[in-house]
Amino acid sequence: MVSNWLFLAIIAGISSVLFNTLNRGTLKAGHDSTVYAWLFELIRFLFFALLIPFDHFLVCGPRTTLILISLGFSELVGVYLYMKMHASAELSISSILSRLRVLLIPFFAFIFLGERLSMAQYLGIVTIFVGCMTILGMKHVRSAKGIWYALGFVIVNTISTLLLKSASTIASTSIVTAAFSFPAAVLIPVIMRDSLTRIRFTTGPILKSTLLAAGFNIITMYTLVKAYALASAGQVNSVFQGVTALAVVVGILFFHEHDHKLLKILGAILTTIGIILLV
Repeated sequence: MVSNWLFLAIIAGISSVLFNTLNRGTLKAGHDSTVYAWLFELIRFLFFALLIPFDHFLVCGPRTTLILISLGFSELVGVYLYMKMHASAELSISSILSRLRVLLIPFFAFIFLGERLSMAQYLGIVTIFVGCMTILGMKHVRSAKGIWYALGFVIVNTISTLLLKSASTIASTSIVTAAFSFPAAVLIPVIMRDSLTRIRFTTGPILKSTLLAAGFNIITMYTLVKAYALASAGQVNSVFQGVTALAVVVGILFFHEHDHKLLKILGAILTTIGIILLV
């Protein structure tokens, strides 16, 4: 059972690195981040909605309804902050700051889900905090609005993670992920200004890259929800975030984000050590 969740979390992390890399590459070119977010959510929703007849499990009741609705609306807010983060912040920085989720998820999982941590895991949390503060200590980062988007995403994603953990035991992966994507797929065009014009002019140039990115995210979501059904939220998220540390290297190698390179690498090393202690 342990090897199953560990394998799933590693696959989810690798797919997430590829997903983040494609996102940064597309959004760095100046494409509309809101249209990109909507298109990606729509593709993911349609994929998992089509799978529901073949992957159907649902514990019916008010609690299930509340969890699935809350999950969907947390993603609506989260994906907006996520795409703004990638449009505004370097991949190597945002990937480290987004791993502040490792600080919050075990804490709230303890409060709301009853998951307890060992002394080594608490030491891991402190190590991750030091690693993230190494990145935040760079003077030019403090004024970057992308950092605020990243921190907002951390808070919202923490809530989404706990909801995903809860939903993974009361519904199939396809139902959970379809519910996760549905509000964003439906409501983003409604609340977006000049939506028809923006969608018409943006979709063509980014369609291929969005399809590829959505494919990697579909793999991420499927394996991640499966892993949450097998192990604690703190364990799964820690391994998942550890693997995504590769994004720091990707940002340096492929997007030429060489400024403060040593601090970025040091931050990645510290946070990765902390994540290992959390497992």
